[in-house]
Amino acid sequence: MHLHEWETYLEPYLSQIQLLGEIPLSREQHAELEIELEKWIRRYGLTQATRNFGTHFPAVFVTYLSFKAAFNDERSFWDKVAEAFEIDHVAIFHPNHHWGRLFREIIQQYPNLRDFRNEFEEGYINPIRLHGGIPAYSLADFFQHILLPSVQKPPYKDLEDGRALEELLNHYTAELFVDDVVRHFFQYGGEPAQRFFSKCRQMAREAVQGNPIPDAATLGIRPYVVQAFEHFWQNRAELSIRRRLPRLYFDPYAPGLNIQLPAQPISSEEQSRYVCFFWRIRLVDSTQPVGEEGTLRLRVRRSGSEVHTDEVSYQPETLAPYAEISFVGQSEEGNETTLFKRSLRLLPSSEVPVFAFRYRDNSACSLNPVIPAETLWLFYPADAELLFSGSVHEVEHLHPFPPPLDNWQSQAWDLRNASLIRLQRQGQDVCPPLPVRWTQEPKIVGILLPQSLPIEEKPVYLGSPGLELPVHDFEHLESELSRWKIHLQSRFAANPQGKWEYSAGDFPGENVPENNVVRLSLHKVLGEAPCGTFHLTIQRGNSFQAELPFRVLPSSIQVEDLHPYYLPDWQGAKDVQFSIRLPEGFSLSLLEDSEAEIQNIGDRWQINVPAEDEQVALQIEKPTEKEIIRVPFKIEIPHLKWSLELISGKPREWQDKPLSLSLAKILQSDNPRLFLKIPSAMELDIVELHLTDDNENETLQVQPPQQTYQRELVFQLNAFHDTLRSHSRASILYFILKMQFNEQSIELPVLQAHRDLNIQKCEIEILQNRGRRLHWFEPEPLRQRYVRIWGLWQPWSDPIQIPVPDDLSPSTRHNEPGWWQMDIPKEYSLPPSQYRLQFVAMGRYDLQDPPPRPPENSILIEMVSPPQRLDEIEEQLQIHPQRSFALHLEKACIYHSQKNASQLNHEIQWLCSNWSSAPLRLLYFLQDWLAEIDPSSRKAILLNMFRKETLLRLQQDSDKNFVQRYLDLVVNARTLNPESAYLVTGMSKNPLVMLRALEVLIKNSDSRGLDILQNYLQQGKISEEGAANVLLANPEFSFPFLREMPDSPIRWRLLGFFSAKHSCPDLVVHKGYWVLSDAGWGKIVKIEGSSSNDYFLLEKEKPRLHIVLREEETREETSIAEEATIDLEANELSFIGRNAGQICTKCKRFITCKGIIAWERHRHTTQHQYDTFPIVFPYKMTLPLRFSVHSPQDVFSDKE
Repeated sequence: MHLHEWETYLEPYLSQIQLLGEIPLSREQHAELEIELEKWIRRYGLTQATRNFGTHFPAVFVTYLSFKAAFNDERSFWDKVAEAFEIDHVAIFHPNHHWGRLFREIIQQYPNLRDFRNEFEEGYINPIRLHGGIPAYSLADFFQHILLPSVQKPPYKDLEDGRALEELLNHYTAELFVDDVVRHFFQYGGEPAQRFFSKCRQMAREAVQGNPIPDAATLGIRPYVVQAFEHFWQNRAELSIRRRLPRLYFDPYAPGLNIQLPAQPISSEEQSRYVCFFWRIRLVDSTQPVGEEGTLRLRVRRSGSEVHTDEVSYQPETLAPYAEISFVGQSEEGNETTLFKRSLRLLPSSEVPVFAFRYRDNSACSLNPVIPAETLWLFYPADAELLFSGSVHEVEHLHPFPPPLDNWQSQAWDLRNASLIRLQRQGQDVCPPLPVRWTQEPKIVGILLPQSLPIEEKPVYLGSPGLELPVHDFEHLESELSRWKIHLQSRFAANPQGKWEYSAGDFPGENVPENNVVRLSLHKVLGEAPCGTFHLTIQRGNSFQAELPFRVLPSSIQVEDLHPYYLPDWQGAKDVQFSIRLPEGFSLSLLEDSEAEIQNIGDRWQINVPAEDEQVALQIEKPTEKEIIRVPFKIEIPHLKWSLELISGKPREWQDKPLSLSLAKILQSDNPRLFLKIPSAMELDIVELHLTDDNENETLQVQPPQQTYQRELVFQLNAFHDTLRSHSRASILYFILKMQFNEQSIELPVLQAHRDLNIQKCEIEILQNRGRRLHWFEPEPLRQRYVRIWGLWQPWSDPIQIPVPDDLSPSTRHNEPGWWQMDIPKEYSLPPSQYRLQFVAMGRYDLQDPPPRPPENSILIEMVSPPQRLDEIEEQLQIHPQRSFALHLEKACIYHSQKNASQLNHEIQWLCSNWSSAPLRLLYFLQDWLAEIDPSSRKAILLNMFRKETLLRLQQDSDKNFVQRYLDLVVNARTLNPESAYLVTGMSKNPLVMLRALEVLIKNSDSRGLDILQNYLQQGKISEEGAANVLLANPEFSFPFLREMPDSPIRWRLLGFFSAKHSCPDLVVHKGYWVLSDAGWGKIVKIEGSSSNDYFLLEKEKPRLHIVLREEETREETSIAEEATIDLEANELSFIGRNAGQICTKCKRFITCKGIIAWERHRHTTQHQYDTFPIVFPYKMTLPLRFSVHSPQDVFSDKE
């Protein structure tokens, strides 16, 4: 851009900000601006150019200087300015063109800009620097390495603000990782910089506690800082516990805001401690709740050896600025533990009242530091308007929102050619302008496994993928590429295995520049047939870091007969079959508990996916010499689906079978809508919705879709209201979709509207032939009905569902008109008892099984009174003693229905005492029933359910699904003897149950547990982390096993998890351990080049260690601590920033560059005479290293 364009771009900011650093200007943009200023000075001379800067380009001038100050230190600022324009820096202070004075004059023209009057009295550099502040592009560096450690890590979190900042800036990590811009600001910013840190620290403390972040006005800091921190905090994963953060999505057509709650990994420790997990969502305004609170109980699933919760979503019914979201575990005793807590902003802040959402997937998109130049939903106040710089196109305009969103509006805009967005109300800017810019980031590109969905956000590629890096300066491509650092590491079992580190300029193979990016192929690193999980970390200086995990399979793998979409028929979706061809030595298995089936035919693996599944989780396995490589993934099965909305704003539930709804509910809804979701690869020619009478088989009304949104069609059902009212006496009306697709006509019933069944009177007659006859009152009988029957005193029996004939006989028991009867078929046995009945109308397309429990509005039927049935049971106990357990269980149910506590307790005691005679299914039902009414007795039943003799009976059961459900209760049993545990290990398929049984064996020092654990690990049935936790139940017994275990990647990872809680420094060394080297005692603060950044294996790995010698001395006024590296591969020691040092010739265990003070401390500790010898770095070490978990008594000692 020319200077005039730069001024047009920057000038709108000056009236809306207080600090020039609020302008989102990158280093690259600043360099471009500097070039344009240099051209102007060269063309017009310094004097005339300076006048022009004051009159025509004031925004350009002050912005340039403030950011130049931010990017340079105090001493060299004016020299750097002069050097950029090839002028003498003295000329800058000439009275005719004094740049410092001109900066101040321009600042004073804008009352909103801070003038730092007191600072100007001492010179010009500091106020210019303070205006630069910490620019938006450098804030993440400040948050990561200064701010968060100050509130999270000891000892800094307990220090007062000034001391904490000083300590962090003096710490070695500030030199290694913190951007110069941040350090310059705090080193030279004086009191204003100190105040800024204190206010930011208050903000960070609220965030780490899971509370809403206060607004900018409350904190007293600028909105751009709060906005940047919110973005940073929301996109910063909890890596240590692998927590995935809640996300905000926009539902433009509901309309509403959805909170997406990702699947959360569950550790083996959490599995054993908690019986259930749930999300708790509380809407808050600042820190005050607004009333709405939601709880979402989660299903826990197994994926191979990993365990995780389901992904769910939550749509708030009311509006609030924040949602306070907690991930909670609940113990068997009902105690709750908050495992994870975050606050998520739900509405834009008052300072910048705009949200942006990506049009392609409706996900939230940050405004900080710039808005990406793509198609976005912009969500902003209804009384405001948007003004754009550049060319934009409105893609979609939404109608005014209903409450509670009626104060907001949204449109979708194509911003690819926009440069700036201004939000105005009555002609006045509401907030600083929002810059729009292309925001290319590194990404992995390659051939994805067809229709695969990533697991744990790791996409699956066929063959080695490539890496695309954005390039800003193609003229200096080599220099540009050298700034990118690439770290590639295999995870778990993989081919190849290893860790590789390059700069982009040194990356193996050729780089291909095109369209502002350079593509690097990973083929040279990963080889011809890569397989496994890999983790790619990309760094660009200290200002950018991205983690790109991925999985890869050999390119020879083929997916066959998998269609891009599947259409349901009149009965709903159908099973889907497809195949995967694998190379020799590979195999395929199901990853999760599923009804899907796999059949192997040669190199072809055929997968059958049930109709109700939208995806299938699979795992490809490749055995190697030492372990098995596993690549998990999901295959998407896209179906045509629909959803009915009666209440605006409710989350949609997608179906592929006809919905059934009462006619009254449709007519009572103000705005009923039917949504049709179309698979992305399907292009429909004609779509119409037909209303038909099922009995008469005629079309009553036809409507086309009223609206089209992305891949959704919307039908307004209120257009059918008049027709529905005129046919309200029809039993069932159908809404049928008729579509034309590829010259093929498709008809699908999507909604059944039926009249409500008003049946309140019902009886069961016992006939002389012991048959049963049903009588009921129904003045206007309908067709297509069913009766459902639930037994109340034998609730373990499945409910029954019987069709009701359309041709009915009048009741022989009641003469009143409207009474009807039917004989219950003899195959349905209804012994004298209490039942609940429900009549339902179901069309031919929506037959459903009855739910396990009766609804509240069902009809109570008493065929016999409780006392009569109890008498009958007593007689049957004498006649059929073999049925004693079932009969006593029925008695308990009767007493429970009568609320007879004493008799109920008596029966429960009998059942607990006679558990051994119980059929296993009744025993399973009993524990489930007791969970609600008598938890303590349930514990006794669970104890007996897992005795050896009971488990031997379970082994003979042919119902494998029941066996697994039964065994899953092991996690609820408090005690388990070793013999029972051994039987469980051979029967269960649930990793949690396997680990529980293994833990019992290991605690009892049973060597069988070690053998089984090793087999489980080799087969991938349990995770290494879970296995390590089991071994930690008896570490003295387990450690010899680990020491002697055959060397393999499984053993290495197992040692890593084990040693994190039970130290074994002769095998595994962790970050934070101490090492005694030729230089003395040092604390390991960083490990580079090992399989894990947290530890390394002494037997196998030789990484580079970053150590701080005499680390505990770092907080002394005169610090004697020194930073060094130990290269284990080369056996060399180096001091950071030093070329030479002195070694103690007496002990050869002390090296320093600090001089006499350090030598005096060493001499005082060791009593050695002062005798040193000069050395150069890197220094070849002569003595073996010694590692210790604990710090030495004296860091100046030469002893272990």
